[in-house]
Amino acid sequence: VPKAYREVLNEQTRGLSLFVDLFFVISGFVIAYVYCGKIGSLADFGRFMQRRVGRLVPLHLLTLIVSIVIIGTAGALGQTINRSPSFDPRCIAQTAIFLHAIVSCGNGISFNGVSWSIGAEMVMYLLFPLFTWIGYRSKAGLLVATVAVLLVVVAVHRVAGGHRDHADRDGQ
Repeated sequence: VPKAYREVLNEQTRGLSLFVDLFFVISGFVIAYVYCGKIGSLADFGRFMQRRVGRLVPLHLLTLIVSIVIIGTAGALGQTINRSPSFDPRCIAQTAIFLHAIVSCGNGISFNGVSWSIGAEMVMYLLFPLFTWIGYRSKAGLLVATVAVLLVVVAVHRVAGGHRDHADRDGQ
């Protein structure tokens, strides 16, 4: 597919990414409803995380490995790759342990870039007990904690987005 067509298509479908955000909002309400009152100890949290990790990690790692093999093979065969991810072991490790949703590789491109959402999901799973604990103690505290996390996410996104925009302008 010609590059110009991909850019036009990307521009036309840019708003569809909001469905990922909508999925997270709905998923958050469902998980909060299902687990309300069920995570009262570290053992309960351990079982909760075991289920999340068991559901996410195997496919995430398999997809990462397959992406590395396919892109590495294409590169070794001299095929042109439009936006090649970094083979830097640090970037691969960040992706493997779900940090690519938070920490950007040098060129901002990780293997299986769409899996950033799984990394963001895992961070929220880790924060879930804290939010439930705060929510049980104070509804106002839960609101304050939620707004604080939202502000941090917006700040991180702006900083990371600024670096990414700068890299794109520089042709990296």
